[in-house]
Amino acid sequence: SSSKTTVIYLDHNHLMPVSFPATETVIKNLEPVEVPFEGDQNITAHKTQLIVPRNHSIDIQVPGFKWARDISLDKIGKHFIELIPRSPFVQAKARADWRLKNALHILGEVNSVNG
Repeated sequence: SSSKTTVIYLDHNHLMPVSFPATETVIKNLEPVEVPFEGDQNITAHKTQLIVPRNHSIDIQVPGFKWARDISLDKIGKHFIELIPRSPFVQAKARADWRLKNALHILGEVNSVNG
């Protein structure tokens, strides 16, 4: 084809305006959804800014256990997630036996799908 594409590379931590509305992907009802980016899109070229990594995470609850909070979706791979029983009696039993405490984990896996 005769169309032309221009690619511009920036130095580390340099920014420049984009020619399209910026979006980010969030998870809603277990589905990825593109939503408008709420950050400052009116920047000047070559403005330096420290970039803070975003932490994409979820909370889950297994019946009979407390909420497992802040499970990172940024770390690809398999990770064990500790389950803490809601019952003080079961908590005491788990504290008393390291094998039971180790058994109260679930395996979570984060994969990249289509990108």
